[in-house]
Order: sequence, then structure tokens, then C-alpha cells
Amino acid sequence: MAQEAVLRKTVPVDGKNDSHCPNSVMLLPERPTTFGRIMSLDVSVRLTSKTAPLMISRRHATVSVSAGKWTIVDHESLNGVFINRNRIQPSIPHLLEPGDKVVFGVGVDSNTPEFEYVFEHVTRGRKRCADPSLLSNKDNSIKQRKVFREGGGYINVPFNIDHPAVHEAISVAEEKIQKLKASLEEKEKCHADVVLQLEKTEKELQTKLLDQKAKLEKEKHKLEGALKTLFAEKLMEKEEQLNQELKSQKESLIEEKKLVEMRLQEELKKQLEEKDKQLENQLTQQKEALEQVIAEKEAQQNMLHMELENYKASQARLQDLEANERRMESTLQELRQIVESKNKELLKQQEETKRVEEVARKTVIEQMEDEFTCIICQDLFINSTTLPCAHSFCEYCLTSWLKKKNNCPICRQPILGRPVRSLVLDNAIGKMVESMDEETKTRRQTVTQEREELKRAASTAMPGSREHPITLNDAEGQQGGSNTVTQATVQNPVRHVRPAREPRGRQVQEHRPAVQQRNNYGNHRYYENRYHGNNGGGYRYGSDDYERQPYQHNYMHGLPGTYYPGYGHCHLCGMRGHWAPGCPLSH
Repeated sequence: MAQEAVLRKTVPVDGKNDSHCPNSVMLLPERPTTFGRIMSLDVSVRLTSKTAPLMISRRHATVSVSAGKWTIVDHESLNGVFINRNRIQPSIPHLLEPGDKVVFGVGVDSNTPEFEYVFEHVTRGRKRCADPSLLSNKDNSIKQRKVFREGGGYINVPFNIDHPAVHEAISVAEEKIQKLKASLEEKEKCHADVVLQLEKTEKELQTKLLDQKAKLEKEKHKLEGALKTLFAEKLMEKEEQLNQELKSQKESLIEEKKLVEMRLQEELKKQLEEKDKQLENQLTQQKEALEQVIAEKEAQQNMLHMELENYKASQARLQDLEANERRMESTLQELRQIVESKNKELLKQQEETKRVEEVARKTVIEQMEDEFTCIICQDLFINSTTLPCAHSFCEYCLTSWLKKKNNCPICRQPILGRPVRSLVLDNAIGKMVESMDEETKTRRQTVTQEREELKRAASTAMPGSREHPITLNDAEGQQGGSNTVTQATVQNPVRHVRPAREPRGRQVQEHRPAVQQRNNYGNHRYYENRYHGNNGGGYRYGSDDYERQPYQHNYMHGLPGTYYPGYGHCHLCGMRGHWAPGCPLSH
């Protein structure tokens, strides 16, 4: 049994502006304690925030005892449950230890959480004894009780039911209780209306927020288009400016060239004769230098133009790649979600199909085992044989039974006709055994082989021995053949060792109540039936329905380890050689 515990608030509530919550919550092991925003059948402790009314969910969390320990479960609340500043996972019990800080919800604007409690165990001490002086004078004192009066406080009234002051105080207290209950119900209704109004306002705000978001998206697209247009215009202006600068530079160079040529011509005119060769060389060098400068300027212009074209193309390719990447990411995410959902559905369907098939197979096998079990050996029919009264048994078990009696083991009717082999039952049991485990198949095959060997040994017995053949009709007997089991079968019993099964739901109530009462004797052990014959005399004595038979037909050894003093007979089967606790036919 878990110890009682309590949740104490770290900051007690003492003002009207504080949140609506208890300073301490008593936790009882007998019932769980559920925290929520509104009191209901499922909520036992109410927590209401003043700053954020929706801080606590309708059914926020539950504290209960599990396996002798206190645990807390978060019911998938909006703001969660925190233990020692760690949020716990929803719907999973979390162990509580003394000293743990439990917080319902979160703090608003980085403030301290409103609902922060400390988990502690409650230790109850012994009750204090009453004052001895009061105990000694209790016979002389008048019993009193406290009654709440309307003006506030309590008054001590003598404990006398017929006193009018008692009735008046009780009626006043009851009226005030009714008024308080009515006011409490009105406040709760008002609070529920306020909460509904807040939820409605929140939904309207969310709708407005979505509309504003859509408008902002439209404005964003417009601004992006305007920026793109402005960028293109700036590029065109920059290109025109560069072209104009190149043209002006080219014109200035040409003008400089003309000026230089004019100067050279003037100098040539002055110094034509003296410096003809020198001027020609200078003019040639200057011309080459000017041509080189012009070529460099033209190359620079071409490079700038190519860079501008490459920049435009790279910008266009970059935009296309970004758009394609966004589309591919969204498509890939959708495909992943679809594949995951399909895989989960497929796994669930496969598990459900396997479970249903296994349950159906086990149910059919158990029902068929109940229907096709021999009442003598408590195993599935081996070479099933049906009597005229419509009851079926194993061929070997029925043969052994008929050695002792000539009536049906179930209904006790005399056997007037010849037993008949039932191939339909054998085929049905064979198909049923195919679906069982390998151990059951091996055990059944071993038992079948042993019984076939005993059957062959009985059919090839010595001609002078005392035999009592019993013929069982089967498919071969209908064509002129028959299967004969002799007394040699009894003298060479089959060692059928099989673990006892639990009692079946189908019991033959009319067979032998005493046998059913002792079926549990061999439920957890192996059993072995041995049948022994004897050529000597002897008789058995029992009820009036038994006949006097030779000793070899009414003697049977009991189960190994059971006590038999050498006299008397079994009151279950009527055989000598054992008593009822060691009867091989009842186990």
C-alpha cells in the first residue's frame, strides 16, 4: 500500500488577483487525483490562471498510485507538465519522488510558473491524548458543539437536540450553505460563459490573423515583382552608362590622337629635314602604343559585356534551381508521408490476418480434439471404431474393454451388433494432426506403430493358447476380411506414455461421477495402463449387474506405486487387483 502524499504550492495563494488554485492538494492512494480547468466528473482539482485562462487544459494531468508508487500522467495537454524543469511525455506515467517540483503549464513572459508544486510524503503521528483534567470532569461538563452564526465566527451551543437555539443555528447554517451553493453555481456558469467567450474570441483572432497573413503574402509577392522590375531597370541603366563611358573614352582617345598628330605635323614641318627619320620612328611608336591602348579598351569592353550577360544568365538559372528545389522538397515530403502511412497500414493488416488465422486454427483444433477424443485412453482416436449405439472409441481401447465387459463404456448399453471402423473420423483426425506440432505427430505415430505391432502379434498367436477373439469390421471386413485382436494383446500391453492434458470442457457427465472426481489424480504425471490375464480360477464380487466370470477376466493390476493389500475390488470398474485410487481406467 502506497503512503499518502501531498502537493504543496511553492508560492501560496493569498490575494484576489492570484490564480484560482489550492495551496496544497492531498493525494490519496484509494483514488486518482485529476487536475483540470473546469470541475467535472473526471476533474477533482480545479486550476484557473488569471493571466492566461487557457493555460490549463480541461483535463490536464492525473496523479495516481501504480505498483505501489506515485506516478503522474500528462493527458496530452496544451502547455504540458514539467518535473524538475523537464517536460514529461504525454500519456506515459512518470515516477514521482519526494522533493520533485511539479509544474502545470508554463510561465508567461519569462515569469515564474503560476502552478508550481512540491511533491512530499505525509507522515501521520499518533493522536494526542485529551487533557486528563477534562477527562476526569467530562461527566460534570455539558457537551457542546460549534455552530456557525450569521454574523461571522462560531458559537458554542449545548449539545441538546431539543434546544431551540440549536434548531435556529442549524437552519441559519443550512440557508447560508444553500445560498453559497447557488452563488457558487452562478459563478461557475459565469466562468464557463467567459471561457466560451474567450475561446470564441481566440478563434476570431486566429481567423483575422490568417487573413492578415494572406494579405501580407500578397503584398510580399507584389514587392518581389517590383524589386525584380527595379533590378532589371537598374541593370539597363548601368549597361547604358557603361556604353556611354566607353564611347566617351573612345572619342576622347580619338581626339587625343588627332591632337598628337597635329602636333607631330607641326613639329615635322619645323624639323622636317633634320629629324625626318626620328619623327617617323616616333610617330610609328606612338601609333602602335595608341592602337594597343585602343585594343585593350575594346577588350575590356567586350569582357564587361560578357560578364554582364553571364551574370544575368546565372541569376536566371539560380532562380530556376531554387524553385525546382522547393518543389522537389515538398513532393518528396508528401511521398514519404504516403509511403509511411501505407507501410503502417500494411503491417497492421498483416498482423491482424496472422492473429485471426492463428486463433481460428487453435479454436478449430481444440474443438476437434474435444470431439475426437477417446474416453478410455483420453487421446485422439487411433483406428476409430463405432458401436451400434453411435459411440466411437480407439480400436485397441475397445478391444481391451470388450475383454472385460460386453457393453458400451459410455451409455452402458449391451453391444448387440458388430463394431464398425469409421474411415471418415480417421481421415478428419489425420488432417487435424497435420496442423499440430511435431512432438504430437511423433507421439501419435509411435503409439500407432506400437498398437499395430500388438495387433500383428495377436493375429499370429500360438494355436493352442486360450484366446477370445473379437472381430472389428472395417473397410477390409466388408470385402470378406476382418481384424482379430486376441488375449495376447492383453498379455503384451502397449506402453502408451502421454503427458496428461488439462480437463476438457466437454465431459461425459453420465459416465461415472467417481471417475470424473479422480481425473485430477494424473493431471501432472505420466500414466501407463497394464492389462494382465491369468488362467487360474477366481471370481469377483460387486453390484448386481456384474456376472461371475473367470479370474482371468476380472483381474487387472493398478497404476504403479498405488497400494493394494491383495483383497477386494475397485468400485469404479469392478476389477480385482487394484482399488479405486489406482484404477488405470479412471486416469
